[in-house]
Amino acid sequence: MTTRHEFLAQLHELLIPRMYLEIGVHTGGSLALARTDEDDDCTAWGVDPDPLSPHRPLRRNETVFNVTSDEFFRERAPRENWPADLAFIDGMHLWEYALRDFLNIEQHFSHTDTVVVFDDVLPYNAEIASRTQPPGGDWTGDVWRVWQALVDLRPDLYMMLVDTFPTGSLVVWGLKSIVDNDKIYKQAVQRYGFDDIPPPPSILSREGAVSAERAIQILKEQLCQ
Repeated sequence: MTTRHEFLAQLHELLIPRMYLEIGVHTGGSLALARTDEDDDCTAWGVDPDPLSPHRPLRRNETVFNVTSDEFFRERAPRENWPADLAFIDGMHLWEYALRDFLNIEQHFSHTDTVVVFDDVLPYNAEIASRTQPPGGDWTGDVWRVWQALVDLRPDLYMMLVDTFPTGSLVVWGLKSIVDNDKIYKQAVQRYGFDDIPPPPSILSREGAVSAERAIQILKEQLCQ
């Protein structure tokens, strides 16, 4: 099975982004997937309030903002007009944070062909999908609920679940920055709340998820004509 980083690498190869935005940097392994060429760097921005020490020095095309994603969008968005071609959301593992990150990316850092990828949407058991982080091992939290929220409240978007190792991916495109995202977020909170509920069997069994290879083919057909 294709890992999430292998899938991200395939997306970079397909989309050749000029601007890559990542929420949740950790050690910087996925940030390093942004290409850096002698004459054609991909600008790579990472956002993480407490990233681990990178396993390598930051390259010239990389910038890490040591703030929460909410702070980043509040402080940087009014000053920037630089849409991301590809964005990866792997920050706080609670559905409302992940949804806010998406809505903020859509409003402030997107164009019509921006592709957004969520990590941790397909937990392999209910224990790792709790809103409280278990001791040791994987933790997806309830990010799987973002899929439910976007299907219900944003049927205008194109979306697909992708069967990546270990905890699945969600790819979203067809973003529209004119949407009233404050209203969408309030509707989502009212509808879903913050109760700790287990993921449904369809999520645990990865029902409807496509392979990474199929996902790349779909995006190639949709975006690269």
